[in-house]
Amino acid sequence: MGTYQAIVYRAIGEQWYRQCDLNRDLIVTGTVRIRILINKNGKISSMRQTSRVGASEVQKSFTFLAIKLARLPAMPPEVRSMLVGDSLEMYFDFNF
Repeated sequence: MGTYQAIVYRAIGEQWYRQCDLNRDLIVTGTVRIRILINKNGKISSMRQTSRVGASEVQKSFTFLAIKLARLPAMPPEVRSMLVGDSLEMYFDFNF
């Protein structure tokens, strides 16, 4: 499970850093916390902000975009066998 989660974090992080570079003039100090659900095919089935402190709506928007742009692999069978339900739930804290 940990290896797959690391791949997901890395894929999303790459896109998020790219979005931060593209929008650097709009960044203020803050944090956006986002919860995502990933299905067995590696597709995000749900994404929502759980909190935002200091960061702007624009920052939230390009963070959501980064998550949507990330290419996530399908879950390996060993990860799927560990799931409770059909999706993997992950939380991300994006610190600006």
